[in-house]
Amino acid sequence: MAWGAKQNFTDQTVINNSTEKFLGSVTLNPRELCHVQLKIDNEHGSAVSDSLQVSVYTTLDTAAETWDIFPFMQFTIKPATISAEYFAFTVMGVRKFRIGGLSTGAANTYTMGGAYMLDGVSA
Repeated sequence: MAWGAKQNFTDQTVINNSTEKFLGSVTLNPRELCHVQLKIDNEHGSAVSDSLQVSVYTTLDTAAETWDIFPFMQFTIKPATISAEYFAFTVMGVRKFRIGGLSTGAANTYTMGGAYMLDGVSA
């Protein structure tokens, strides 16, 4: 087992409560693990009142994706401050996934980005 190189997601900005925005997709090999670290930043200079809903969706397709309509896993994160904060989790046991973000209310919008590393195991 050896960790691969760190890969950065392209940031998604102005994540509000009307349209879910997605980071790029990640393809896994059999038995491969993906360590994800999201960077979540409240775009307002005021207090945080709304949470960010982070959803992980999967697909079996590698090219023309047909994404699940219900998330494989989901987290609700309420940042403690208005500055950038980090949140980490792992994904395994799926072929391909992508991460979506949606604000839970109209008061706050977010920027979501971050990076991931694959563990390099390939069967």
